[in-house]
Amino acid sequence: MRVTKRIVMLLSTMLLITVASNTALRAVPQPVLPNPVLYLTGTEVYSANGKTWVRYQYDVLNKDQYPDAMFAAAPMDFARWVKQRTWEASGLRLRMA
Repeated sequence: MRVTKRIVMLLSTMLLITVASNTALRAVPQPVLPNPVLYLTGTEVYSANGKTWVRYQYDVLNKDQYPDAMFAAAPMDFARWVKQRTWEASGLRLRMA
């Protein structure tokens, strides 16, 4: 009896995986996006922690060929913002990914 239940469970799991993978394969393909063309818009010299740094500012020349959502600012949740500010205030160079 236990062996039969295990075989039925195994076969139903394999069937479910097969159906799910076939559904994923039939998904609508996303359009192929061109390579972005970056260009320098400016530089900014600043000091932090006793060192001088240069911040480079870029823009994307062919951004009209990309969806607007790709260039929208990502919202930062409050807990992540607090952690980032705490790390910066303590002098650590940890950055959240």
